[in-house]
Amino acid sequence: MQRRIKSGDSIRVDAYNSDDSAKISTGKLGTIDNTVDTTTGQFKLRALFANDDEALFPNQFVTVHMLLDVDKDATVIPTSAIERGQQGTYVYVVGPDKKVSAKNVKLGDTEGEKVGIVSGIAVGDKVVVDGADRLKDGVEVVLQTRNAPAGAGAGAQGSGDGTHRHWNQGAATGADGAPPQGDAAGPAKPATQAPASSN
Repeated sequence: MQRRIKSGDSIRVDAYNSDDSAKISTGKLGTIDNTVDTTTGQFKLRALFANDDEALFPNQFVTVHMLLDVDKDATVIPTSAIERGQQGTYVYVVGPDKKVSAKNVKLGDTEGEKVGIVSGIAVGDKVVVDGADRLKDGVEVVLQTRNAPAGAGAGAQGSGDGTHRHWNQGAATGADGAPPQGDAAGPAKPATQAPASSN
């Protein structure tokens, strides 16, 4: 933010209602406080809104969004695919043989329910987004779609012989939102097709 302000850029600030479901007004970042709260490690920002339609009121609670940067050509997956362990962050990638393998990933920026991946997987890789806590390397999985028949269950579930798991999948997509070629984009919980950005 400091770099943007010093360069003369105007940073847009969008104010949403308390549950973050509807935008109320748009303004711009005014100033950054020069002190840090020692108890929280946070600092204050001041935004300016014209409020011509009088949609904002004194003491009103709002949720604020600021777009600071856009990561171009980023690989994006659902945040629900991320697992954490002693070796750091990883995801389960489904191979052509329908067997999973854990891949360490370096995370980029997170926005809502999507996260950018700096390294570890590529656009088109299939990742498990539900039930990964019941998986391990080499386990064969069976696709569990959103519209599964009643009683089929969701996420990772035993298939009876202990060698298969039902799974929900997402597909890593590019920053331009284009789906990968071939069968990489699964029908269950696909990756949000939008660029990862810093908020």
